[in-house]
Amino acid sequence: MEKPLYNQGDLLRYHWSKAEAAQLLVIIRVFSDSYEVLWPGTDQKPPIKSYYFSTLDDSDDITLVARG
Repeated sequence: MEKPLYNQGDLLRYHWSKAEAAQLLVIIRVFSDSYEVLWPGTDQKPPIKSYYFSTLDDSDDITLVARG
């Protein structure tokens, strides 16, 4: 099993399009094959939701901002 690239508490920047503003994600849980992150939204209720990602380690759209 390969060690995950990110850890719980890490702050990430997600920037998938030059036309869109970058967004911040916080990793709240690390699994062997995925991450659970908090992703603030602007038009969602509640304004912050948790999502599961299995592709963060392989994405060129993710940048580590700070270790948690």
